Amino acid sequence: MQDTPVDTIQDDSGRWRWVVPSTPAEGACVSFRTREDAVADFEIHARAPRDGTGRRVLSKQYLRKLVSALALPCAACADVFFGGVYWYRRDEEGCNWGVAIMNGAGDHAGCLACMHAGKAELRRRYSIADEA
Repeated sequence: MQDTPVDTIQDDSGRWRWVVPSTPAEGACVSFRTREDAVADFEIHARAPRDGTGRRVLSKQYLRKLVSALALPCAACADVFFGGVYWYRRDEEGCNWGVAIMNGAGDHAGCLACMHAGKAELRRRYSIADEA
C-alpha cells in the first residue's frame, strides 16, 4: 500500500530507519531492530490521516510502541518501562498526548535525557485522536 518511494538505512548500531528520498527531512525519527519493522512503520505513517495541526494521527498503542522503540537504544533506559499514552487538551505547540508513567529500576532521569530530542520529534509529528 505504499505509493511513496521509501529507502531504508541501517546505522552503525545495526538499527534501521526509513527515509523518503524526495523529501529527506521526512524520515523515521525512531530506529527499528529490523528493516521489515522500519518499512512497516513507514506504511503506518504514510496511511495515517493528518489532523488540523498537520500531525499524523496514530493510535495510542502504536505511539507507545514508538516511545518504547525510541528508548531501546539508550543505555540509560535499560530497566525503565513506560506506561500508556494518554490524551490531554492540546498544549501551546499543538501536541495532545503524554506518556503516563515510568517504572523499573533503571535511570529515569538519564533515560529522559537520552530520549529528549526523539520524544520532542514524536510530539511534533504525531497526535492521537482528540477525545473531547
